[in-house]
Amino acid sequence: MVFIERFIKNISEPKVSVSGTVLSSDENGFLLEDKTGQIVIFSDKQIEQGKYVRVFGDFIGEGIKAEIIQDLNSVDRELHKKIIESVQ
Repeated sequence: MVFIERFIKNISEPKVSVSGTVLSSDENGFLLEDKTGQIVIFSDKQIEQGKYVRVFGDFIGEGIKAEIIQDLNSVDRELHKKIIESVQ
């Protein structure tokens, strides 16, 4: 399975990965923000507000149905964003 790394505003593929900061979370998922926008992530996992994560999943129009959630809190956020920019 291939997931395409995208900023939120550039999502168009059905299998994507996005990275960002968790703004809020509830029993149905969480709201993720990157420098280009926000998107709803549908997941049964509770993710703490403020965490920096990468989500791999299916883009379903109104959000992403998460398959994998990777904790990126120990990653240099600015460097990570520059790497993503280079592959957009």
